[in-house]
Amino acid sequence: MKKTGTFQRTAIGLLAALLLISLLCAMPVAAEAGEILIWGDDRYARFNDTPTGNEFIQVDAGLDYSLALTEDGSIFEWGMCAGECNDTPTGNGFTQIAAGWSHNLALTENGSIVAWGWDRYGACSDTPTGNEFIQASAGYAHNLALTEDGMIVAWGWDRDGQCSDTPTGNGFTQVSAGYAHSLALTEDGTIVAWGGDLERQCTGAPTGNGFTQISAGEFHSLALTEDGTIVAWGADGFCDAPTGNGFIQISAGEFNSLALTKDGTIVAWGDDHFSQCSGAPTGDGFIQANPGNFHSLAIKVTKPPAVPEFPSLSVSLLLVAGVVGSLLLGRQIH
Repeated sequence: MKKTGTFQRTAIGLLAALLLISLLCAMPVAAEAGEILIWGDDRYARFNDTPTGNEFIQVDAGLDYSLALTEDGSIFEWGMCAGECNDTPTGNGFTQIAAGWSHNLALTENGSIVAWGWDRYGACSDTPTGNEFIQASAGYAHNLALTEDGMIVAWGWDRDGQCSDTPTGNGFTQVSAGYAHSLALTEDGTIVAWGGDLERQCTGAPTGNGFTQISAGEFHSLALTEDGTIVAWGADGFCDAPTGNGFIQISAGEFNSLALTKDGTIVAWGDDHFSQCSGAPTGDGFIQANPGNFHSLAIKVTKPPAVPEFPSLSVSLLLVAGVVGSLLLGRQIH
C-alpha cells in the first residue's frame, strides 16, 4: 500500500509539473517596445509630429515621411505626406509595416496585405488578395510579399524585371525590395537577386549559403552571416560596412545603411550630407534602426517587455484539480 501511495503522489507531481510546463510554453512572447528617435534631414517637415510614448515595436522610413507600429498593432504616419499619409489605415491588429518611396504596405493579423499611397504602376491597386502572407516589403514603386509556404509574389513597377523575373517555387524565408532590384533568402541561407543591376547590386551578390538577413537599398545591398558579419555590395561609397561580427540587424537605405550590435548600439555608414550617419544616437538598448532617403529612425527600449498572463488559468487549475481528484479517488477504491 505504501508503494501505491508513493506512486500516486509521484504521478500527481509529474502531471502537475507537465501541466505547468505546457502552460509556460503556451505563453505568448511579448515583443520589446520603446520610444522613437529620428535624425538627419528635417526639411519638408520630416520630424514634425513624430509620435511620443514607449509603445512602438517597428519603424520604417519613406521618402519624406515615416511609419511606426505600436504594440497593439496601430499605425502612425507623419512627415511630408501626400496620399501616402491621407489614407493611413485606422484600427489596430496590424503586425508589420513597410514604407516604399511614396506608398506603404501593412500586414494584418490574418495575413492579408493593405496598401495605400502613390499608386503609380499599380503599386497599391495590384496588391494581391488572400490571407496567406507572412512578410511584405515595399521598394521604390514595386513590392514583394512572402506566403506561408515560402512563395514570392511581386507587383508594381517592372522596368528592370524586378517583378517579372521573380524566382518561382517555394521555400523562401525572406524578401527585400530595393529601388529597382529585389532580393530573397532561401531556406539554406542562399541569396537570390534579380532586377536592375546598374551598380552590380544583383550580380555582385555573395555566393554560398548560411546568410540570415538581407536588405536592398537603392543601388546597394546588405546581407548578414550566421556569425553576425555584414556583407555589402553594389554602388561604391555605400558599401563600406563595418568589419567584425556580432551584428544582429541590418538595414539599407537610399544612400546610407544602419546596423545593430548585440547590445543594441547603432552603427551607420554611407552618405552623410544631412548627418544621417554622424547624427545617429549613441548608447545601447536600441531594438531597431531604419534609414530612409535623408533621414533615419530607431526605437530605443524604455521599458521591459510586459509579462504575459497565463492563458485560461482557471481552466488549467480545474484540470489539475480533476487529475489529482481522479488519482486520489482511484487510490481510495483500491
